Amino acid sequence: MTLAATAVIAGGVLSLGMAVLQSRMPAMLGWEKEFGRLSDANARALVSIHMALTLVFVILGMVSIACVQELSEGVGLGGWLAGSCGAFWAVGAVWHATVLRPDPGGKGAALHFVLLVWYALLALCYLTPLLARAARP
Repeated sequence: MTLAATAVIAGGVLSLGMAVLQSRMPAMLGWEKEFGRLSDANARALVSIHMALTLVFVILGMVSIACVQELSEGVGLGGWLAGSCGAFWAVGAVWHATVLRPDPGGKGAALHFVLLVWYALLALCYLTPLLARAARP
């Protein structure tokens, strides 16, 4: 198995793990209290977006594991999907590092660090096929 294939499989497993974490996020961060401050329509919209992202992470993880050959070659549709996923997670890591910083000494600092590393690993996993292809003679 190539490094790119291993990276894609790792990305799939990390994506499935992110879906699990994403599904626990409202309870972990006490979103019910926060949603109580919003109108019902806005709270439903945010929950819908959250649920959709969770579903996208599940699908991405399953596709990554099931279609590892196509994604790991870094060409055609597989290359575009791997590159898009890598870019998504890279932007997420930058956003997490610069905008979503927790309060100093807050209880979310450990989770913030874990998510930042997780996003960076996902970006690396999905960009590896493109980097490996670019490095070939």
